[in-house]
Amino acid sequence: MEEKDKVRILLVEDNEGHALLTKDLFRRVGVTNEIVHLKDGQEAWDYISGKALPVAGCLMLLDIRLPRLDGFELLRRIKADPELKVMTVIILTSSDDPKEMALSAELGCAAYLNKPLQFEKFTQAINKQGLAVEILGKTGAG
Repeated sequence: MEEKDKVRILLVEDNEGHALLTKDLFRRVGVTNEIVHLKDGQEAWDYISGKALPVAGCLMLLDIRLPRLDGFELLRRIKADPELKVMTVIILTSSDDPKEMALSAELGCAAYLNKPLQFEKFTQAINKQGLAVEILGKTGAG
């Protein structure tokens, strides 16, 4: 698979430590995709709405509690936009609130995962979206 064909991972996380841990996990398991760290919801919105990104080739890992624009509002905007709504969004949060899980599903997120990220659960979530080959850069989830 060519580098240009790989999925770009957009990590929307305001906690620098959590972002570093997530990126480190990806590197340790061999993920070589570009990871763009966006530090809040507004920065993420500006990034995806202000560029001609191939959003179908992006995967967003989205925290809920973010400054300036929270994760729920960002997800609402993404799913309301005819061009952006095809982007796969996975909620990655420390909250296990059933109401937040239900709202995430209602708004159209592909999966709701808890921090710290467990790569096996992440792999299961992306396999359901048909993204495993692109994200892992190899066949299967291995």
